[in-house]
Amino acid sequence: MTKTYYVSVEAEDIQESKLDDHLHYYEIEATKEQIQVIANILREIKRTEYDPKPIITSLNEENGIKTREEQHHLIKNLYEKIYQLGTFETKQEIRSLQILNQL
Repeated sequence: MTKTYYVSVEAEDIQESKLDDHLHYYEIEATKEQIQVIANILREIKRTEYDPKPIITSLNEENGIKTREEQHHLIKNLYEKIYQLGTFETKQEIRSLQILNQL
């Protein structure tokens, strides 16, 4: 059964209502399983943001490139999921960002 959720990419958070007027939320209709997928992607994004490996190996550009590519893939995947589950307004917003060129 689907339910309305609000996803804040900037806060890396999913709520059942808009809790903070200062955050931007994307409204989606999702099952608990679909919310878990989005939550996992948000956790992975957070992990790559705070992964010390690129700092420790900063002289090795290849490691930095791999981390940035992983982050890019995760963020694109996140927006794809939000788009798929999003309300009409959410889909319009994501289209306007031109993140997902094929949509």
